Amino acid sequence: MLKAFLPGAFVDVTTVVCDIRNTDPGYLTSLVIRIRELRDHFLDWCIRYKAVLDQCCSKPGNPDHDSHCKVWSHYLCSIMIAQRVLACISPPDRKEIGKDTQELASQMLDLEVEAATSPTNVFMALTVAVSNTVFATAEDWTGEDEAEDSTGLISKAKLVRWCSLLGRKIPEWK
Repeated sequence: MLKAFLPGAFVDVTTVVCDIRNTDPGYLTSLVIRIRELRDHFLDWCIRYKAVLDQCCSKPGNPDHDSHCKVWSHYLCSIMIAQRVLACISPPDRKEIGKDTQELASQMLDLEVEAATSPTNVFMALTVAVSNTVFATAEDWTGEDEAEDSTGLISKAKLVRWCSLLGRKIPEWK
C-alpha cells in the first residue's frame, strides 16, 4: 500500500531538514524524486477513485457512502502530508504545492460537512486535524520567503511548528 511509505519519507525529510550535518546532494535529489513519485501515485489513485465516488449515488449515512468517504478522506490526508513533506525539500515546487495542499484541505473540510451526521465523521477526525494544521501553517508554506540555507530546504522552525501541530515530536540533533 502506498501509505506505508509515508512515515519513512517523513522521517527522511525530518532528518535532512533538522540535522545540522550536510546532506549529500545526490541523496537529497533521490529523496525528492522518491517523494514526488509517492505523491504522484497518491494523486493518480485519487483521480481514479474520484470516478468511483462520482458514481456512488448513496447519501451520507448510507454504509456504501460512508465507506467511500472513509477511503477518500484517508487518501486526501496522505496526499496533504506527502505534499508538505515534498515542499520541505523541493523549493521550486513549494509555492504550487502550498496552494494545492490548501485546496485539498478545503476539500476535506467540505467532505466533513457532508458527512457530519454519519459515523464517518468520527473516522475522519484525523484527516480534519491534518487539514486544520495545513490552514494554521499556510503562511509558512507559500514559498515566498527565503530558505534558511543554500540548499533551499524549508527552515527547521517551520517544519517543527507543523509537526508539533500534528502531534509529532522532532528529535533534537546535535
